[in-house]
Amino acid sequence: MTDTTTNTAPDDRTEMVAIADILQEGRSRDVDPDWVAALAAMFRDGEMLNPITLWRYGKAPVLVAGAHRIAAQALNGETHILARWSEAKSWPEAKVLEITENIGRRELSALDRAHHLSDLKDAYEALHPETKAGGDRGNQHTGGKERQTEIISFCHDLSEKIGLTDRAIRLAVAMWNGLSPASKSTVRGTWLADHQAGLMQLSKETAAVQAKALALILPPNGTQPKATNVPDALFILANGRVLNSVEKRFAGINKSLQSLADPELDAVLTANEERIMGWVERRIGGGK
Repeated sequence: MTDTTTNTAPDDRTEMVAIADILQEGRSRDVDPDWVAALAAMFRDGEMLNPITLWRYGKAPVLVAGAHRIAAQALNGETHILARWSEAKSWPEAKVLEITENIGRRELSALDRAHHLSDLKDAYEALHPETKAGGDRGNQHTGGKERQTEIISFCHDLSEKIGLTDRAIRLAVAMWNGLSPASKSTVRGTWLADHQAGLMQLSKETAAVQAKALALILPPNGTQPKATNVPDALFILANGRVLNSVEKRFAGINKSLQSLADPELDAVLTANEERIMGWVERRIGGGK
């Protein structure tokens, strides 16, 4: 894509406002210090794209939206911040704007988040080609040993807290790249778009298997689905039917027991010794 970036001045509805003058009392949302620190790191590396929103109470600027951005810029040592003015006629109107802005914010689905992180990785590597150097590139699903450094270096220290570790990005990108275009189109806008575990499992299958599995989970024309999740759909494709509730419970318990270390298994068996001895007696009594 051709770079068409231009420098634009703030529009006539915005202006730089002294942070110290902004009134922030009575907020309906607490400020998260971890997110403030992450935003501060992002602003140091790039810029704050969206101005905060203020409302005039007499001559005083009252905050409507942007508490985290204010705190982040203050943390960076900034004394002023770009703001736009709300057209609210009263404090209740301004309060409604604050609340609806928070409630109405649409969080990214797992699918959209993976898409964003994939694009972010590509953009960051275009800006910092050295992050692509070296390492075993692995496969499309695991990412192999492709990245030994943090892709998002500007928030390295806080990446664990905000979900932007190198590993989290690799997994999300692998999921995005592993899903076929048709699968992405089918999943987008459905409940499955926000089910990361299911999408991750689906992304490891071929495009043909993905299509068949999604047809069982998200059938067209309002048809009753034959599977309610990705594991069940893949099991149906492999075995012709889904496990019933008893079989699922047995499989889960059996898997848990097999994963236990010997001391842990000994503790479980000891705790259930009476029932186990009863089972032994039944087997002996039955001549088995």
